[in-house]
Amino acid sequence: SKVENVRLIIDMTDIINRRGIALKSIDAKSSGASSDNINTASIDFSVESSYETFLLFLEDMEKSLRLIDIKSLSLTPTDKVNLYNFNVKAVTFWK
Repeated sequence: SKVENVRLIIDMTDIINRRGIALKSIDAKSSGASSDNINTASIDFSVESSYETFLLFLEDMEKSLRLIDIKSLSLTPTDKVNLYNFNVKAVTFWK
């Protein structure tokens, strides 16, 4: 639902902001409920961060109340020392 998508984005941006990560873009789309009433949403986001800080962000996401399955992750260097652009595609699940 749109409410769950908004909650997901708020939760993620809270963690991103707590870690001091630069959020470049974020997009969430509901996929609806499956036959066993499990809802899914795809989320694509891009951030700029050091590798170490991004790993801490992933640990925070792993500890969050929502189950998230990362489908793809890519990183590219930036012009700044020790900073990378991370592009993530993930799916989240809830009842």
